[in-house]
Parts: sequence; structure tokens; C-alpha cells
Amino acid sequence: MNGGLLPDKVRGKKLAGGRSYVHLCDFYATFCGLAGVDPTDSAAERLGLPPVDSMDMWPLFSGENLTSPRTEILFTPLRGLANTSGSDPYDKTPSDMRDPMIIVGEWKLILGVVDQCWWQGPQYPNGSSTWDTHATWINCTTPTKKACLFNVIEDPTEHFDRAAEQPALVDQLLARMQQVQTTVYDPDRGENEAEAACEAVEANKGFWGPWKKAW
Repeated sequence: MNGGLLPDKVRGKKLAGGRSYVHLCDFYATFCGLAGVDPTDSAAERLGLPPVDSMDMWPLFSGENLTSPRTEILFTPLRGLANTSGSDPYDKTPSDMRDPMIIVGEWKLILGVVDQCWWQGPQYPNGSSTWDTHATWINCTTPTKKACLFNVIEDPTEHFDRAAEQPALVDQLLARMQQVQTTVYDPDRGENEAEAACEAVEANKGFWGPWKKAW
């Protein structure tokens, strides 16, 4: 990172706070904080939509705090798996679930099918590279297996699946994943609305923004 606002004490430094997670969505609240505006979406709140999932990371970036306020990241919602109405959530075929995953603390839980799951060298492509799409698919959820589990602090490249030795933790993280589904905004987005999107850009003076009417 660079820029005139960065204090000298953090220039050229590496953030090494262990579980100091920063998600792409956190830049929204961070930029709002720097601009002195409230990141709350009041219109969405009035409609009962989930709050904005964004955290101000400026205290971390500026060196005021040594750790991030974010301790978990939901990557992909469970969708149909979350609404099983008391049935066994694992009574699904792998194709029903496309890699829903969550990180909580040092642990990452992945369900369903993970495609393009492979490890490559520091330089890719190269003359020795081979690619077999189907060979890179891994089923984390099978009749005999609930999920894949990785310690992303000790094993950041996710080579060692710990699910078999940590069954209670798998259940705990799955319960948390199901709990946070209530905060996910993942509506049926319907047909392509290029005209409405362009009208919104014009109304916003050249800036992209929401154009779906929720009322």
C-alpha cells in the first residue's frame, strides 16, 4: 500500500498479525471512513435487508491496531443446503453444492465440489505444465465425508485435510455457516437488465451502483 495518508511507521512494513484477515468488501467501509461518511445503507436497512458486511481497516493499515477486527469470512453461501428443513444437510449430491466455504479463526471449512483444486509452481504456465480439468475436482462432501477442513495459518496452501481428525470442529463450523446465512443477500437476480443498469450509471454521474428495485 502507498499514499500520503500512510504514517511513516508503516511504510515498507509487512502486516504480520497472524489472523489479520482483510476481505475485499472491507475497502468499502475503509474508504468511507477516510472520506468521513457513514457506510450504513439506510435504504436497505429500512427494507429489512442484511447490513453491509464491511469493516474499517484503516486502524490496521495505519498501524494503530496490530490485529484486524475481522475474524471470519464467508466465501460462498450454502443456498439450498441451508434450507433443508430438518433433513440431513449432507443428503445431497456433490453437484448440488459448489464449494460453499467459511473461515473462522485459523480454520477453513469447505463443502461440496471444489474445481480447479491443484497446486502449481511459482511460475505458471511453463513448458512442463499439464492441465486436466476433471483431475482437479475434489468432492469435499461424500456419503462418508462431511467436509474438508484446513488450518490456513499452519497450512496456508491447504495441503492437509484435517476433517477426519477434527469431526467436532467440522460440526461447529458447519453450524456457524448455517447461522450466518441470515446475513447473506443472494436474491434471484432474474433477467439481464442492461438498460436499467445504464440508467443507474447515468443517474449516478458515471458511477456504478445498485439498480435493482427492492420495493
